[in-house]
Amino acid sequence: MTKDIDKIKAGADGLIFAPYLNGERSPYFDGNIRGSLIGLDISHTKKHLVKSILEGITFSLRDNLEMMEKSIDFQIKNIISVGGGSKNKDWLQIQADIFNKNIKTINIEEGPGLGAAMIAALGMKYFDNLKECSDAFIKYTQTIKPNKENTRIYDMLFEQYKKIYPNTKSICQNLIGICENQNKSN
Repeated sequence: MTKDIDKIKAGADGLIFAPYLNGERSPYFDGNIRGSLIGLDISHTKKHLVKSILEGITFSLRDNLEMMEKSIDFQIKNIISVGGGSKNKDWLQIQADIFNKNIKTINIEEGPGLGAAMIAALGMKYFDNLKECSDAFIKYTQTIKPNKENTRIYDMLFEQYKKIYPNTKSICQNLIGICENQNKSN
């Protein structure tokens, strides 16, 4: 599905996806919010839809990243990507551009399993500290750097993305109410 999405410009030609398909747990904690496509027009293709979905998911992650950085009063410089998504070079570039941070991949796909093994190794005193343990376990395979022009565009789009939740919250709540009433009457 992601073949050739790199040919679609950052921002999918004005199409933004809000990924709240099953509500949103963070940062909004709202089980009633629903996903949406904003800006869809007849010129958009399947590639635009796929790119906007990846961008929307990454905007949601940026929402959380900014909340974390604010709460710890620290700017994260690098993000490690693991799992199936870390195999997709186009999505990794979208992440680097939207986060404006280096995205690093590692040689192991199962990040949670690796983390559990590291915690166990530390607990068993195989290593004296987390840095020594991390150096032994984590092997970086690539670093994806942000494209500054794309980052500039994504920063502007992110400001629009952040308006979607507050402006669709009541619409989604009303839609749920209408559907529930319709189901009760049937």
